[in-house]
Amino acid sequence: MQTEKGSLAADVKALQNEKYEMIFRVFRDYCKVITSVTFWGVADNRTCLDHYPVPGRKNYPLLFDTKLKPKEAFYKVVNF
Repeated sequence: MQTEKGSLAADVKALQNEKYEMIFRVFRDYCKVITSVTFWGVADNRTCLDHYPVPGRKNYPLLFDTKLKPKEAFYKVVNF
């Protein structure tokens, strides 16, 4: 969900932080068998998920925002 200013809504941002933290906790738990993690992009300024699944809607799935600054989710991934 977007806010009026075209950024990620606070409740969605909190959910994104929680999900990234959970997923990377599993990755760390299985680090002996997981050799890499691949992202489909770097920052929200350019993502293949824009306009999907809703045409005309911006998506914010990655760890860096549209200005290439780390999002809160980034710190959930790197601080453990």
